[in-house]
Amino acid sequence: MKDSVCYPAGLLRRMVEEGKLDQPGPHGHACGCRDCLSFLSATSRGNGGFPNGGLNIPESIQFFVGPPACGRHGDFNLLANGRSGRFYRIRLTEADLVNGVGPEKVERRICAFLDAMEERPKVVSLCITCVDALLHTNYARLGRRLEERYHIRFALVRMFPILEESAHTHAQMLLETQYSVLRPAQRPGRRRAVNLLGSISTCSHASELYRTLGAAGIAVQHILECRTLEEYDALGDACLNLVLVPNALPAARMLEQKWGIPYLSFFQTCDPDQIRNNYRALEEALGCALPVEQDWEAVWETARAVARRHAGKTIAVGAAFDYEPFKLAMDLSRMGLQVQKVFANSVGASDLPYLRWLEEHRPEMELYFGSEPESLGFAYCTEGVDLTIGLEASFFLRCPSTRRLATGEEPFEFLGLRTFLEQIGQALEQEPAAPAPAGEPDPYGRDWSIYRKELR
Repeated sequence: MKDSVCYPAGLLRRMVEEGKLDQPGPHGHACGCRDCLSFLSATSRGNGGFPNGGLNIPESIQFFVGPPACGRHGDFNLLANGRSGRFYRIRLTEADLVNGVGPEKVERRICAFLDAMEERPKVVSLCITCVDALLHTNYARLGRRLEERYHIRFALVRMFPILEESAHTHAQMLLETQYSVLRPAQRPGRRRAVNLLGSISTCSHASELYRTLGAAGIAVQHILECRTLEEYDALGDACLNLVLVPNALPAARMLEQKWGIPYLSFFQTCDPDQIRNNYRALEEALGCALPVEQDWEAVWETARAVARRHAGKTIAVGAAFDYEPFKLAMDLSRMGLQVQKVFANSVGASDLPYLRWLEEHRPEMELYFGSEPESLGFAYCTEGVDLTIGLEASFFLRCPSTRRLATGEEPFEFLGLRTFLEQIGQALEQEPAAPAPAGEPDPYGRDWSIYRKELR
């Protein structure tokens, strides 16, 4: 078996600063390079899957347009979330693409479908793929036809993974699309309400965010809680947008330019001090007091209690989880938890502050890249930790004594962070789950002589 490749934080920090990420590293291959294979999916920061995200607009249906293979993961996502009744497929064949008749076929199918409906939706969204990106397909005519003929709104969801490394990614475009068909009522002034932009789940109404803003007479709104188009349009009357993830910044800028709604960065984090700073900035933006000191103290007390109760127990953080793995490793370490391993898919300039902190305070921490083939060695060894957080860490560390924690996205308020810390404590107190049935033996030790020569 090949040795698994471990990188110390100092080495990664230097490679980022010196621009050597795409060059062979000390182990003879590129570290975190985009050319590496990827064994697991990326994080869910695209806001819950592209077809799923497009259906966040209430009273809408969606048509997925593309070759069959493009939408299979979207089909699974929608079935898992119970939204398949609002999602339909229009298959494009090779002949459609070569002959350039795709847009006409799509328009015929959608119009025939709407004509046959007893009760039509109020919004139709079209999820298109890289095929249409490469062909520069223009669906503007379809949007105008739907508006004129059926008096419904039209949104275009671009699932273009070829833009993943671009300055304006398709995940950012998805969030813009979700708010692109807003038509707020033309009222004088602004409603005392704030919108939460970018999270893939709603915030608990028991959170201090609802408590403190409610006491100040300010409502909290989220697109996932809109059940009607009227409630959706009310998002455009808010006095402030809270941007919870960087991917939502383009959407916030679009809403500011189009509807005059200012925005404030209130990014998700597991750092209690940063959450408190976010509230201070929110107080200034809204001109009201938001007393959260007791919530801040309660989070730190919870963190200290978990760290004391489970002193010496080790944690691994995985990248296929809606957290920034290096940042989460830093935040948990600052709260006294023993993070031993981190599995990431990439590293960049945005990770430098976290790598510098880890280099200074936790230089012994082991950092790995799931995109490197050598990391598969972990799947066939007994090495483990007491707890894995996230799918990727759980995939690579299969020791029977390891507990596994799968949670939602990163919190942005104190109640969410306290809940996450309590989940860590509860997981560490539980008995490890029974190991899954063993797969094939170590492939590096496979006896290839049993295969026919032509298949080797």
